[in-house]
Parts: sequence; C-alpha cells; structure tokens
Amino acid sequence: MRFVRSGRWVALAVAGVAALGGCARDTTEAGGEPSAAAPTVAGSVAPSGPVVPPSLLLARDGLGIVSFGDDADATIAAVTAVVGESDNDSGWVDPLSIGACAGEQARFVAWGSLYLYFSDESAFGHGEPHFFGYSYGSESDLEAIPEGLATTEGIGLGTTVAFLRAAYHDVVVEAGEEGLFPSNFYVDDNLSGRLTGGNDDDLVTVIIGGDPCGVGM
Repeated sequence: MRFVRSGRWVALAVAGVAALGGCARDTTEAGGEPSAAAPTVAGSVAPSGPVVPPSLLLARDGLGIVSFGDDADATIAAVTAVVGESDNDSGWVDPLSIGACAGEQARFVAWGSLYLYFSDESAFGHGEPHFFGYSYGSESDLEAIPEGLATTEGIGLGTTVAFLRAAYHDVVVEAGEEGLFPSNFYVDDNLSGRLTGGNDDDLVTVIIGGDPCGVGM
C-alpha cells in the first residue's frame, strides 16, 4: 500500500476528487440535452453487528445444525463451534457401558447438561460412527448449561405438563412409580423425556431425542 506523505500530494488528491464530483453532477450533453446518468455500483457492505451463531434446537431429527446419522467427528465439531469445548467425553467404549445400545463401540460427549450419543450401529446408521441421540437436563436440577434449549414447539426444561399436552396432543404422560421408573413423557420414538410427576402443574426435567437405547434414562 502506498501512503501519501506530502501536503502537495494531499492537495492534488483533494482536487482530483472535487473534479470527479463536478463531472458526476454534470449530466447535460453539448446542445443542452440531458445525458443518461452513470449507473451506481454498490460496494460490499460490512455487517452492522456480530454474526450470531446458529442456535441448537432439540428436534426430532437432531439438533438443528446437525442431524441423526451425521458423522460423529463432524457433529462434535459443529456443536463445539456453537457452545465451546465439551467438559465430558467417554471416548469410544463398549456400548453396554453407556446403555443398552447395539454395535461394536459407543461414545457420549457432554456440554454441561447436554449429552450427545454416538455409535456405529443404530436406527440412523450402520458400520460407521455417527450421531444417534441426545439428552438435555437432569431429574434433580432444572438449571442447565447450555441454558434455554427447547424443541420446535417451545418445550424446554421447566415447561409444565399442561403446556406439554397442548403442544403434543398425542403425548403419553406416565406418573411413574418411586423406585421402579420415573415420571416420563413420550411423544414418539424420537422425542421423549422425564417429568417431576404426571399432574398438569408438574414440570419437564429432561428431554431425550433420537434412538435412546436406554441412554439418558
């Protein structure tokens, strides 16, 4: 880049800009007829604010930015780009050490209360390590990191059973039985979760997506 260091060059540059401005204002040809104005070329405009990363969505087919069946490493990288580095990683282990899952190897990676599950065998893929499920929340605490995640219908941690029923008309709600199985809800094979109880004023505590195979239970 060439920098102007002399006052003389600055003066010449200003004069040149003024001359160009004068030419731009003169749109009359010889003989008094108006000439066509030169077309304006739009330059690139810088964003007015910071680029907001895509939000994670507790969807029936994945997390919005990734889908069930996606490559394991690519999924982890995509979620890390949004919420930062994970704080818990099982590594690839025997599937039965994580849940009643099929395949030769399985893995979970967690960001606070958000757990992602991977395997080489599930309803979403066969033979290659892939993303097959997630769980979000805790039965013992409604505080979650990352906070504020919700389903497409707006169901999140702390949502009432009444709102859950309104959002999913066919949802099955079970009050549970202490010591045997927890209070839970079931929308379909790809969306279920845990509750504080089966009454309308009870709350959602865990949301599970994908092919749970016993994980997040």
